[in-house]
Amino acid sequence: MGTLNATPASELDGEASGTPMDTDSIVATGNMSQGGSPIPNEHQKQSSDTDVGQEGGQLEADAEVEVEAGMLDGEDAEADLNPPRSLRHFYFIPTTLALATSLLILFYISSTSNLFAHHHHHAHSIPQLLLNISSSYTPFRVEAHLKADGAQVIQGQRSPEQPQLGSNGNYVNNKAVFHDRHIFLEDYKEMKRSFKIYVYPHRQDDSFANALLPVDSEPGGNYASESYFKKVLMKSHFITNDPTKADLFFLPFSIARLRHDPRIGVGGIQDFIRDYIFNVSHKYEYWNRTGGADHFYVACHSIGRSAMEKANEVKFNAIQVVCSSSYFLPGYIPHKDACLPQIWPRNEKPPDLRSSNRTKLAFFAGGINSPVREKLLQVWRNDSEIFAHFGRLTTPYADELLGSRFCLHVKGFEVNTARIADSLYYGCVPVIIANYYDLPFADVINWSSFSVIVATLDIPLLKKILKEISSDEYLRLQSNVLKSVPNKKLWGPVKPLQSLQPYANPRSNYPVPNDQSNGFIYAKIFGGFEKIRSTICDLVTISRLLNATLVIPDIQESTRSKGISSRFKSFTYLYDELHFIASLKNDIVIVKSLPDNLKAARKRNEFPSFRPKKSASPNFYIKEVLPKLRKTKVIGLVIAEGGCLQSILPPNMAEFQRLRCRVAFHALQFRPEIQMLGHKMVERLRAWGQPFLAYHPGLVRETLAYHGCAELFQDVHIELIQYRRKQMIKKAIVQEELSIDSHLRRENGSCPLMPEEVGILLRSMGYPPKTIIYLAASETFGGQRVLVPLRAMFPNLVDRTSLCSNKELSDILGPETPLPQNPFQRPPAKSKEQLKEKWKKAGPRPRPLPPPPGRPIYQHEKEGWYGWITESGMEPDLSALDLRMQAHRLIWDALDYIVSVEADTFFPGFNNDGSGWPDFSSLVMGHRVYEVASSRTYRPDRKVAAELFNMTRDNVYHPKHNWTVSVQEHLKKSLSEEGLIRQSVLSKPALFISHPLPECSCRISSANAPVHVKGNDGRTIYGGEEECPKWMKHGDEVPLDSAGEEGKVEDNELSEYGSTLDEQPESNDSDRTNTTLVSEQDEEMDPND
Repeated sequence: MGTLNATPASELDGEASGTPMDTDSIVATGNMSQGGSPIPNEHQKQSSDTDVGQEGGQLEADAEVEVEAGMLDGEDAEADLNPPRSLRHFYFIPTTLALATSLLILFYISSTSNLFAHHHHHAHSIPQLLLNISSSYTPFRVEAHLKADGAQVIQGQRSPEQPQLGSNGNYVNNKAVFHDRHIFLEDYKEMKRSFKIYVYPHRQDDSFANALLPVDSEPGGNYASESYFKKVLMKSHFITNDPTKADLFFLPFSIARLRHDPRIGVGGIQDFIRDYIFNVSHKYEYWNRTGGADHFYVACHSIGRSAMEKANEVKFNAIQVVCSSSYFLPGYIPHKDACLPQIWPRNEKPPDLRSSNRTKLAFFAGGINSPVREKLLQVWRNDSEIFAHFGRLTTPYADELLGSRFCLHVKGFEVNTARIADSLYYGCVPVIIANYYDLPFADVINWSSFSVIVATLDIPLLKKILKEISSDEYLRLQSNVLKSVPNKKLWGPVKPLQSLQPYANPRSNYPVPNDQSNGFIYAKIFGGFEKIRSTICDLVTISRLLNATLVIPDIQESTRSKGISSRFKSFTYLYDELHFIASLKNDIVIVKSLPDNLKAARKRNEFPSFRPKKSASPNFYIKEVLPKLRKTKVIGLVIAEGGCLQSILPPNMAEFQRLRCRVAFHALQFRPEIQMLGHKMVERLRAWGQPFLAYHPGLVRETLAYHGCAELFQDVHIELIQYRRKQMIKKAIVQEELSIDSHLRRENGSCPLMPEEVGILLRSMGYPPKTIIYLAASETFGGQRVLVPLRAMFPNLVDRTSLCSNKELSDILGPETPLPQNPFQRPPAKSKEQLKEKWKKAGPRPRPLPPPPGRPIYQHEKEGWYGWITESGMEPDLSALDLRMQAHRLIWDALDYIVSVEADTFFPGFNNDGSGWPDFSSLVMGHRVYEVASSRTYRPDRKVAAELFNMTRDNVYHPKHNWTVSVQEHLKKSLSEEGLIRQSVLSKPALFISHPLPECSCRISSANAPVHVKGNDGRTIYGGEEECPKWMKHGDEVPLDSAGEEGKVEDNELSEYGSTLDEQPESNDSDRTNTTLVSEQDEEMDPND
């Protein structure tokens, strides 16, 4: 790579000019030792102690210079007062990456920790707090605040002036470290707003896709941090598809996966990295601009230290995000590299975590690789109560954690074991031994609520300090430790489904689209979000079948005539048009519009058009449509039923089914603004520090009318449903009587579960009242009234309006033309004579009192559905405002869809309704089973649920224990294979993408063979998935698990959260049994670090 223009490392370190680098520059990058003091470079180690002392006085002067520089105009002033542009850019990049890395780590920590500092927020509800998070950004000038903070620096804004052990074992002064929370938060806001990362693209069919693309499965093993980082990064709003807008460039190769690729192996990694960088530098211009200084990669395996030996520019210029980072390891450069915490995801709850089983006072095991550890060994090595072991343990590491009340965390020089995470997982209270330590996310995590901080100098007093902690205080600490571990029984993956992986790639010879197209297909799509999404999948499949060119379809719900923003066309109002075209370039040819010579003929209706049924067969298109397409070169399709091709295709058309999956789960990506806001909503939900559940009620007027569920509601809502049902009968959509028994329909499962019933089911499963529930519904028929019981049981019920500000929601709609005003006119006031005349004619006599004043007439009584149903009894045509609101619902449904797919748990209120129409919940459930089949997705049988509620209708809030167990058994079965098979039988005939198995999935090796289930027609419903390719297998093998299969309920499962129902005693209550789960130590875990 002789053509590359690299910056020498010596110049970057300040050695070229002969001037030592300012310590503040290093501090600004956020690179500090675990003790909180800056780690000096080699030339800084040679500096005198007076240099360190002078920096405190220099800081305020530096701040004033920065302010003056910020107030000057012109390039000359900037050049005089600021460091060289390349050098400033070099230090800005690691700082920004460190902030971005912190955000991604926060997502992980917040999803597994409950220990946020509630003392800051106890006076507010979660919806209020989440709305506060979305407050608008205020521009901020760091220079001005540095000047304002200059005086505060002298008054104690620096770190506490406590001595800290340095790398040579001597105590050093760290008082020059500047900490300002306000400046950090403002920088953090700016980063979240504008920071962008470009990822070098690679296709799914790339021969090294296993090492270059993020894993679709849930990461596991020692190097899970690397996979989690890549997976979260790729879904974050930091990613941009425009490299010209990028601040950083991500090299997406995985050292851990390259290591196990038989084509590469350990010996070939260096050659692979060298060749990869060579290709990147010659194909793209971005590497050569900085010699890779604005590029970064992630490496959690220790071999990553030597993997760059044949790519010096990567080694010395690019930013490493590494797990085994240390200031004292070769290859780690403190002023540019960043640390990623190492984690080991667990799939099982460990054995009994009660404090009564812990006989040791404290425990530590590790290598003697720091002065602090030497001190700990010297004092406590032979103590009978504090087990301080150095070297390899003779007993299992997990056993020692489970048998100790406190677990010691002592600064070392290498990171191989996630001790904090280990101690939390095994219920051991962490004791952090450090004089000064920047605890991660201390602004939002209340560390004192679950850990003990002990100064290094107090090591000799360690036993006294720990014994002085009272029993009540210890129980409080350990209780908070246990809360930090999510309840696997409520939130963990479904084990029998963990072997299923998404795999929609073509299996056989799959030619690219033929240049000689048979013609163009244009389409008009009617209907809401669900119908649009399923119809587009069918259109692409038909275009492939007919070898036709697809014109971007017109979505009638979002045309300009509906009052949407002029910034968008119909398709681009909802979806990313460019991504849609690019993603399917190997499947079909897609164009934005017809050629100019054909547009005029289309306007004159010269081309034939078809209105295919949802169940149209491939033969219909081959025999009826294809001949006319070849003759006229253009045909039109008008689709209003939510699809235009039958769901179940012949076995020899499996590739067309996989094409449907590629469209639904890869190509149909929402436009960037929707994607960004949707992922922000997920981030805000996870920021509360606990998993969340998404719930879609399915209370839509059309489906309620179709199934005759009017009597489940009250008053005017019954009339609204019946009016719509009457219209459906006139159009022959419904072939039944107008008035039917809604309660019988409910009992046979035709009506939705009401929100109150869903709340009772969730309580029976053990979900505590603090559970965060996201309400995914652009329309909830019945309004807030039907949600009152659910909100009473789960106060943390939030929706998009709770998570987003009004400005965010309006911005995503774009600028819209104001609609003409229709001011409400109150009825004219009656004159005195009119009132007197009315008085004479009214009522029997005598009347001792005058009539009361007339009730005021409000605007809502004369407008909307309330107005027409009380006045005329006939529903008017949709107004301009109604049409615009329908278009807005597409956006709200898209946001809800993103959150529901990403949710830890999903609960549908109404799916598989039998109408044949696509429904929101079925789309979400299909996406979740494709992307992560083991994610917790409930699939309740509404008929069974109705029977259960009929058994205890008078005591639903105080059910008997047997009833609670029955609910748990049913819902847990719905999570697992049994529920998935039932879902296939009910949903797949109506909507393929609601259950894309087995065509769009594969299986990795598993301890248990899958159950093979065939339908009445002989087709495989479940268990017929082929084996995953080798590149998908490594590191994702499903471990042998002998405990706690889904679908089996144990009485002690609710003990972790506590029962949320007041159960009545049973006369035949059986004895309770405890099942001890075996936790095995990770074979690569190294507590001897």
